[in-house]
Amino acid sequence: HGVASLNHVYYQEGRFALGNILCAAIPKDENVLLAKYLYYYLECTKDYTLVPLMKGGANMSMHISDIEKLKIPVPDITTQKNIISKLEILDGYWRLCQRNHLYGLQRRNQRPSLFHNFGNSSQPSSRKWRVATIQC
Repeated sequence: HGVASLNHVYYQEGRFALGNILCAAIPKDENVLLAKYLYYYLECTKDYTLVPLMKGGANMSMHISDIEKLKIPVPDITTQKNIISKLEILDGYWRLCQRNHLYGLQRRNQRPSLFHNFGNSSQPSSRKWRVATIQC
């Protein structure tokens, strides 16, 4: 029967269409939370933030009201941009490896651990960040 899993969280810029079984999380203020940071956070942490929200038997789903209760660590904009730039480099490297059939770097296993390794090396930087909720 149904096993909760989520393969990908997607990032989209500009205008787009959204199916009725999908949810878009769009930051209200890009001076506080960057959309690409939110994308990377959700993509990198989906297995322990989004997947546990899934309910059902054979057809697993999650409710927007549950997503809106998620607590998201939100660093300052400079730190968000730093995290984004590092993860974009990693994604670019992964795509290059994939095109050339080189699989030495397993993106799925590397990104979640890298996501929380920015900032002060003496303590996890995410401890210093404020926390926000998602509004869909």
